[in-house]
Amino acid sequence: MFDHVCLTVNDMKWHMDLFLRVFGFHVDKYVGDPDDPEKVWFKESLQLNRTVNPVVKDGGIFNHLALKVSNGEEVLRELKQLGGEETEAGNNWIMMPTGLYLEIL
Repeated sequence: MFDHVCLTVNDMKWHMDLFLRVFGFHVDKYVGDPDDPEKVWFKESLQLNRTVNPVVKDGGIFNHLALKVSNGEEVLRELKQLGGEETEAGNNWIMMPTGLYLEIL
């Protein structure tokens, strides 16, 4: 049974804002300062962990996060305002400036 996905990020505040404001996620729990935690879990099955040096293992690395939304055009507009860019895969595939690759469904 699937429980959650954990992303390592180097800018916790930026990523928290992305998921809270753009996608309407809800914080379930956190470790550290609530305004800039070391770890945060969202009720929507996503965990973020702060890291300075991400590790890439031989077995592969996370590729993209697909999110179903009811307001696709609005979300795409907000992602682009945050520096996201469309990719050759299509206008619903957005590469964020932090390297987070999103598919908006």
